[in-house]
Amino acid sequence: MAEGRQQEQLNGLMRAATPRCSRRLPRILVIIALLAVLNIGLVGQHFVAWVSSASFDRDEFYMPVKLVWVADHEMGFATSTRAGQRTLAPGLHFSYEEIVGLYDASEGHASLEQQPVWARDKAGRRFALPLTASYRLAPEQLPHVMPFADMARAVRLVSDMVLTKTLAQYQLDTDLPQQRQALCQQLKQQMSAALLRKGYQLTEVVFGRLQPLDAGQGAALDAPGSC
Repeated sequence: MAEGRQQEQLNGLMRAATPRCSRRLPRILVIIALLAVLNIGLVGQHFVAWVSSASFDRDEFYMPVKLVWVADHEMGFATSTRAGQRTLAPGLHFSYEEIVGLYDASEGHASLEQQPVWARDKAGRRFALPLTASYRLAPEQLPHVMPFADMARAVRLVSDMVLTKTLAQYQLDTDLPQQRQALCQQLKQQMSAALLRKGYQLTEVVFGRLQPLDAGQGAALDAPGSC
């Protein structure tokens, strides 16, 4: 009788413990999953870094193991001695032992209408040329590109250089009526080449009317236009 009561008590304890173990099982599985994630995160004793253009710690871009978020208006570029180079389209990417850069791929605009560039023509007369230009990142130039935020100033410097070089080849009062399209194409091609060296494609440029700056030069000349 005593043995029967002991066995019955043992069975009761087991039945009471079974629900408790069942309740603990999901918690145990969560702990195991977290340990697994930590184990993955400690690849080569380095934690996984989260990298995006919103990251405050720029050192994260050089961490060995990274999750890289490329926003819709961006393009990423990853390079390593082991895997070479690759571009990163918008979305989430895993990166291991790569140096990663994120670049603004949206279209930029620069207006030189209020403060136009100026140069001298073949006869030595000064003319100002207002213009507007649009540009976009050239993926084939990555990673050697100028920061997007500096491009408006770069457009002005390029325009000044190109106008100085090009206008010196023309006597505008006589050449412009017959060579307006040629002047437009020459200015555009030289601006395109100069911006490409900075990592950007010139997508559009519109030139205003050439404004004489010296007294007695008369009215403004027709614009080289859009080409």
